Amino acid sequence: MPLISKLVVLDKNDFNEKQKQELEALAKETVIFEDLPKDDGEAIERIGNAEALLVCWYSLSEKCVDACSSLKYFGVVATGYGWLAAEYAAKKGITVTNVPGYSTKAVSEFTFKQLGDYSLKGKIVGVIGLGRIGAAIAQTASKKGASVICWNRTSKNSEFRAASFEEVFKKADVIVLQVKSCEETQSIVKNKLNQTPILLTLQELHGSLLNQCSTFTR
Repeated sequence: MPLISKLVVLDKNDFNEKQKQELEALAKETVIFEDLPKDDGEAIERIGNAEALLVCWYSLSEKCVDACSSLKYFGVVATGYGWLAAEYAAKKGITVTNVPGYSTKAVSEFTFKQLGDYSLKGKIVGVIGLGRIGAAIAQTASKKGASVICWNRTSKNSEFRAASFEEVFKKADVIVLQVKSCEETQSIVKNKLNQTPILLTLQELHGSLLNQCSTFTR
């Protein structure tokens, strides 16, 4: 017997038929939408009195969380969640989960594809944010002949040299941002835009850092 009264998949998704059937078995009522809500009003209408919510792409706002008082669970079908009100929901007592690690290899590979024929041999790569993806990017850069320096908000044991935020922006030829989009990271990055090196790549950030642009060149 399902313990959840209603589960809503809010927006476009990549669930296959078997996965959709598994979701339907979790709740007495499961509603799966296949497109993005046009605005918060439509998102709130879709969620309604759902107890459980899965979000893939839509930037769910605090307004939506406040309006949907029945929510007990909020699942982000992605690794990053700084682009929506996940932390706000958690503060309101809603259980929030994401999917850490599922795209680590893919994002790392895509980051370096953006460089095209640009050789990293002998260059300095600065990695801002040393989580799973950031660490994978650092490893790949090192294998490609680059020296790697890293900045992280908290202290981490790593084979790569830790550096201050200022040193990364001053010395690195290539900078890869792998931090969540929040007020703190937006302010420190925007203050350094006039110091960008040859290439600045930005991945896994659905939020508003750098106006959602992915590559900057001097």
